[in-house]
Amino acid sequence: MGDIVSRYEKASKLSSWDFKQLFGVKKETFDAMVTILKAAYAAKHKRRGRHTKLSLEDQTIFNSKIQQAISHLKRTLIRV
Repeated sequence: MGDIVSRYEKASKLSSWDFKQLFGVKKETFDAMVTILKAAYAAKHKRRGRHTKLSLEDQTIFNSKIQQAISHLKRTLIRV
């Protein structure tokens, strides 16, 4: 089946400007967010628990896209 490349691995190759346009944060901010999430995830699942199917990086990407969509909807509704 070939190698599966995560969205984050593809996104990390983007320029800083393109990355910020897509996800709404700078690469450095995104990496800081992932570092905090990894620490929280490790603390929560210290003993056991189910592992995620998506990496924390990909989860953070999806979360940022959802937040952008919500912000866009709010701005659209305010104009109406």
